[in-house]
Amino acid sequence: MIQIPVSNDPNQSFQITIPLENRNITLDFYVYWNEMAGYWQANLFDALNNVELIQGLPLLCTVDPGQNLLEQWEYLDIGKAFVVPITDSAKESPGLGDWDSNFVLLWGP
Repeated sequence: MIQIPVSNDPNQSFQITIPLENRNITLDFYVYWNEMAGYWQANLFDALNNVELIQGLPLLCTVDPGQNLLEQWEYLDIGKAFVVPITDSAKESPGLGDWDSNFVLLWGP
């Protein structure tokens, strides 16, 4: 698993290469704070083909910390992702200012 470099900027874009079992994938991320809903979301693009893969992925902790955020998109074969608390914060999911201090986004095979 690798940590995806999500920052506390409410609108951010970056590209990252993620090692999976026998290959690497390169994804473009657009991560944004959804002010109306009160949570973080991400749009994911295949960087090599410039094709949108997922739009509006909620970056929420689940009741079960082992719950894969990408479960319904397994057919895309882009790995698994988890929002993981790293402190004993009373917050259930990351809010503005919570990345790196209370939560991380992990990705892997």
